[in-house]
Amino acid sequence: MAAALVALVLDGLQPTLAWRPSPADFASAALAARNDFRLRKFEMSGQFPEDTHFDELDWNTGFAEVWLYALRAARLALPKASGSLRQAARGLRTARSERRLHRSFAAAGEAFDHIVGELQRLANETPVVEHRDCSPAMSAVNRSIHLSNGLEMPMLGLGTTMLNGENGKGAILAALREGYRLIDTAQAYGNEAEVGEAVLESGLPRSEIFIATKLSEDRDCKRGRARDRVQAQLQLLKTSYIDQYMLHGPCPGMLGAWKDLEELYDAGVLRSLGVSNFDLDELSRFVKKVRIAPHLVQNKFSIYHRGWAPVDPARDIARAFREQGRVVMGYCNLDAYPHLLQPLEDTFVRRIATHCRRTVAQVLLRHALQHGTVVIPKSERPERLRENADIFDFALSPEDMRILDALPMLAHHGREPGYVDDVFGLRNRDELAAPADL
Repeated sequence: MAAALVALVLDGLQPTLAWRPSPADFASAALAARNDFRLRKFEMSGQFPEDTHFDELDWNTGFAEVWLYALRAARLALPKASGSLRQAARGLRTARSERRLHRSFAAAGEAFDHIVGELQRLANETPVVEHRDCSPAMSAVNRSIHLSNGLEMPMLGLGTTMLNGENGKGAILAALREGYRLIDTAQAYGNEAEVGEAVLESGLPRSEIFIATKLSEDRDCKRGRARDRVQAQLQLLKTSYIDQYMLHGPCPGMLGAWKDLEELYDAGVLRSLGVSNFDLDELSRFVKKVRIAPHLVQNKFSIYHRGWAPVDPARDIARAFREQGRVVMGYCNLDAYPHLLQPLEDTFVRRIATHCRRTVAQVLLRHALQHGTVVIPKSERPERLRENADIFDFALSPEDMRILDALPMLAHHGREPGYVDDVFGLRNRDELAAPADL
């Protein structure tokens, strides 16, 4: 019965899907989200986990997204149980205080745990996965992209957050030896010296390496101080110019700082300018006040959050940036930050990876590439560096892309993202009309 209902929904919405998520897929996805180890720790202790290297996680929104993903996937696996699951989802979406939200987490757990046995049974009915050719002819992606000023930059780079000291320098050097030619760093990462040393030790011509860095500290985000910071970064990086220079986020004196950066751009010291962690409205206001508009935006980009986190209900922000003529560089394609849903654990990504005989990481990175997004995965391990770079000789089908692009419908916390193709048939399924008893 569940299989027939799910097939009916998907048949009506997308009759050309090369493969359809089955009740087993939805059950597995629901269970994986519900069993997130940090969610379990929070349930046991009532305290946000401390064993994380990220101190800026939005735990409340992150847990809400995890629970909503679990509840919606469970509804698709077991349509007959959708009433109680919708009610639990409504509690999560309408809570207006932390106390009420935490009560809604407990209610979601109660609703979910009533059906966990049925979900486990379904999840054990593993569908047969047929391998197929994911040939690059489906969607060719160039290895480089041109910024609006004509500067060429690689589509693949190395993110260097927490790559510090000798081990960090070794990882950066290994990436350069594996063929990486874009290195992304920042004042806040504290490893610009390691980047500079690795570039020198690589023996590669400086002209072949694209270095991106950022101004991170508010104290340097002002007229005069920004110029001084760039000069200090040039010394650390052991270079006379920087290929891409960004503000790491909106900061109090950014218009004055940007004037410094514009002058350094005019002088050829900075070859392109960009911003990071700006939303669309912030950037729109900013560009009206500056002489040289950013050539690039570096923001969160993953299967759940395309250009911003949490899910923007009104706009595909990454697409909007591109339509403005700006290149998008996506960070944390493989990582949950700044929330909690784990792309590498996603059931649907894993199914596609099996179809294509590729790793989960490769599918996630390829998804971003096919959206025209520059990717900067991080790793210290040579085998992972090679794996992450091996993403230009295959392609995801349009059907695969539609399924991955629909995942924000499972994860969104606020209003439904109207721009998302609702492959799963979740739009307007009365979540907010269900009676709440919280």
